[in-house]
Amino acid sequence: MKTVMALAGLITRDAAAFLHTVAVGRRLDVRNSPSSVHFGGAAPLAFPTVNIDEDAYRDIASFEDWAANCGVQRVEGLQLTSEDGGQDFGVTATTPIPAGTPLIFVPGQMIMSSSGVEQEFGAESLQVAEEKLLEMGYGDQISLFRLFVKILVECERGETSPYFSWLDSLPRLFFNGVSMTYACFDCLPPYAAKFAKKERSQFKTFHSVLHHVVESGLLGGITIIDRHLIKWAYNIALTRSLDAENGEKRIVP
Repeated sequence: MKTVMALAGLITRDAAAFLHTVAVGRRLDVRNSPSSVHFGGAAPLAFPTVNIDEDAYRDIASFEDWAANCGVQRVEGLQLTSEDGGQDFGVTATTPIPAGTPLIFVPGQMIMSSSGVEQEFGAESLQVAEEKLLEMGYGDQISLFRLFVKILVECERGETSPYFSWLDSLPRLFFNGVSMTYACFDCLPPYAAKFAKKERSQFKTFHSVLHHVVESGLLGGITIIDRHLIKWAYNIALTRSLDAENGEKRIVP
């Protein structure tokens, strides 16, 4: 009998936290990992090739092949399944798994972190934008902003990005405050509407300082005019990021 274990990190923030707990519970020796994929460093820019239309196909099969090639290990019998034709995915166990069994191991080199983004791109590439965020009262969200920029950079790299298969497996449709219209806010209870509007306001603030990252040369000019892509990248960073120590945030693909 199949037992639903948890939603995968492909779906929700809570599931991503579940994956993170497993990943850090027992570290892999990434030096001996079978990965043939190089993470970090410069890569040629390309026109975004991830189809982010709301009805776009989520390529989970290629994602699973990519993850295995990068050294991700999972317990036998753990599968990603969908009951709605491929829009949402959950984790299913096809064989009994004893309580407390580690389910997934993710090599550290795959994990994106806000401090790693700063090291990869250089503090000067993000400095002006981050100073503006501080001035506008969003200093506590700089870690999220860095991951947001990282997602955009990898989207620009297209198929040359080591994260392409992961990006192409992610959901395109979101139902949070960033994705709502003002008419949607009017339909929400006041307390829920307050937080949804706060979420949308934060996105607009991130968007407003993004041109400073373009001016630094880190992002291409075509990205700044693609609001659809910017909103999608923000939602990915927001829903996939985990809180770590010292205010850092991480994304476990």
